[in-house]
Amino acid sequence: MPAEPKILHEGRGGYIELDGLRYAIEHVADGRFCIHFPSGNRSKKCDAHFATLTALCRANPEKWSIEQRNRRR
Repeated sequence: MPAEPKILHEGRGGYIELDGLRYAIEHVADGRFCIHFPSGNRSKKCDAHFATLTALCRANPEKWSIEQRNRRR
């Protein structure tokens, strides 16, 4: 199970840190933030992080959403 997520806001963006890995966040509108998560082949550790971040979004959908992004976009 991953550690508790650490959220750092830096202006209109920032990141969420889990077990030393950082996932970018972006302010989209009205206090809502989107978590940018890499798509494609991932390790079991990243799969656990995705589950943790998805749970965060489900617990507070008016503030958080998650988007899987390809690095080539």
